[in-house]
Amino acid sequence: MISLAIGFSGNSIRFAAINDDKKLTHISELETDFDFDNEIPDHHGDEHLISELASIICDNLKKIDDISFTSVNLVLNTMQMFSNVMPLEVAEDEQVTSSNILWDTSIYYPDDYENFNINFYRLNKLNEDDSDNTYTVLVLGIDRNIINFFRRIFDECGLKINIFDCDHSAVSGLIESDEQYILLGLKPGRIDISINDRDDIKYFDYSYTGSFDFKRELDKQLASLEINESFERAKEIYIYGESLLESVKEYLEQKYENKEIKILDPLERFGQGASIDNILHFSSGARFAPLFGLVLKAMEHE
Repeated sequence: MISLAIGFSGNSIRFAAINDDKKLTHISELETDFDFDNEIPDHHGDEHLISELASIICDNLKKIDDISFTSVNLVLNTMQMFSNVMPLEVAEDEQVTSSNILWDTSIYYPDDYENFNINFYRLNKLNEDDSDNTYTVLVLGIDRNIINFFRRIFDECGLKINIFDCDHSAVSGLIESDEQYILLGLKPGRIDISINDRDDIKYFDYSYTGSFDFKRELDKQLASLEINESFERAKEIYIYGESLLESVKEYLEQKYENKEIKILDPLERFGQGASIDNILHFSSGARFAPLFGLVLKAMEHE
């Protein structure tokens, strides 16, 4: 059996497939004229666009060793989602907590907040008092119109969505570590940074970098990270994404000499199962890391 992940980021559609032996069987990337990070809300009902994108995806899937897929694991860019870190009193009734988060979402999306699917993650307790259930909470939300947009594309390809996740959460499936680590996502227009303990997120923050000085925004994120109590315990920093990877790695190596800095390139781990011609097209597989991470998570739950 071969497991497939497809990710949408900027103007790109990325594909990765691995078999039960965890060997890479396909990897590819297509460029389109559509900006998946910013244009879906205005075009989610465009039948012609949906059919056009479905045709592009179907044609590419036909190249994968004559294999017929029935399901897909979907990776979303965090740019396509609502994310917020805030203090919140977590109620025993999860529905009450979800309602409070939805109210907070309404501040940012007053017209369509009720159309969001919301997940939240407790990062840390703000008070040692057992009677105080106030936590720092990471909220991730996705407009149902965006999910339905991708679902309709895949329906035209005969594919059902198995699981979906944002890139920063999905990539943790690729990391084999029993210790706390720092995860840094470098994407056009955005930096995501977290401290993770296996699949648990202990700290999260992000910056939009579009018109701002990238290094200044990175330094601001690192300064906030350094005062977190988990920072010193994290001995490894993993980098994924598609922007300035090598230069940021070199900068972090100079800045944090006691930490190991690694660029997450799944081709180094899974590439031996694919043809050389297929791999040589990519100078770095770091932008595919979330796809491999999500496929591995999906395989664990099969």
